[in-house]
Amino acid sequence: MAQLLRQAIGPGVVVREPQLLVLLGHQRQAGDGLLLQQRALAPGARAQRLAALEGLAVGLGVWPRRPLVGALRQLAADLDPELAAKAVDLLARLPGAQPQLQRLLCQRLDPGVAARVQRRLQATPLVLVVHGRQGGLIPADLQELAAAVQQRRGAPVLLQALTAPAPEGDGAFWRTAQRAGGISLVPLLLLPGGHVRIDVPAIAASWRVAMAPVGPLALERRPFLGAWPGWQQLLAAELQRLAAGRPCRWLHHPLTGPLPQRYLSHLGAVLACPGLATPYTAQLSDLGPLAQGPGVLVPLTLAPNRLSESLAQGLCGPGVDVLPPLLQLPAVRQFLISALEALP
Repeated sequence: MAQLLRQAIGPGVVVREPQLLVLLGHQRQAGDGLLLQQRALAPGARAQRLAALEGLAVGLGVWPRRPLVGALRQLAADLDPELAAKAVDLLARLPGAQPQLQRLLCQRLDPGVAARVQRRLQATPLVLVVHGRQGGLIPADLQELAAAVQQRRGAPVLLQALTAPAPEGDGAFWRTAQRAGGISLVPLLLLPGGHVRIDVPAIAASWRVAMAPVGPLALERRPFLGAWPGWQQLLAAELQRLAAGRPCRWLHHPLTGPLPQRYLSHLGAVLACPGLATPYTAQLSDLGPLAQGPGVLVPLTLAPNRLSESLAQGLCGPGVDVLPPLLQLPAVRQFLISALEALP
């Protein structure tokens, strides 16, 4: 597919359907970033340039960083304000974007684009939606993550547990939201179950109601964590490293419905090992032969829950290694801190 798309939109080819550029970005092959950058920078039809920029957006994490930053900085000074604004937004999504945004202010920018850069320099407050535990308790691992992200961003970070009432932002939270022009809602949830499909939209609606008296603020609702390609790739690399060739199985809460089942099939392919639906009350017999022989069990949870605690207490047989909750893996914790810090 990627090769066919390159033939259809390569140098010297008249692109009759701009959406082909977006499809090329979806292939997420690093060598295509330069082609998309060239199409976005080249004089031509506005729809084609915007589509090339959208192609860069959907594959943002895989393009070589240095040429990408140079192209986005050049596009931020473009005479087309819409194109320039989108370039600023993409630049703001890259890790360590703040110095690059500061440098943009030294260029001659459209007034609206310059104002957009100023807003992007003001990090939005984050509301991190987490499972929580019975009674609204938020595990220490999640509290430490929120504190680290808040320190790195220089903006308030709230934790909203699904098992507790919504937190109320204090004065500093709302003042920061006013300066930044909005709030970012980030579900740190790993599976597209009922919490993601039902509870998160309801939480977003309640925050919009809370924001209304404060002023014209925007609520940026991010995809749930389990949907992030970077998260899936990190998890695959960590499981491969820790399993070291042994049988591996990841344990997830049971899900129903076609969408969750498609997601589980996709995740199993990415991780290259099977998942097993495992309720919190699972017994040794529920885990199958892997729990008896040598191998690795991976509870798919960020913070401790009843299942991870039961497994840690020796539920499984000898020779079975049980990984701790994922936030206790240094690579996972660092990934989340960096990814959350990089959000506009």
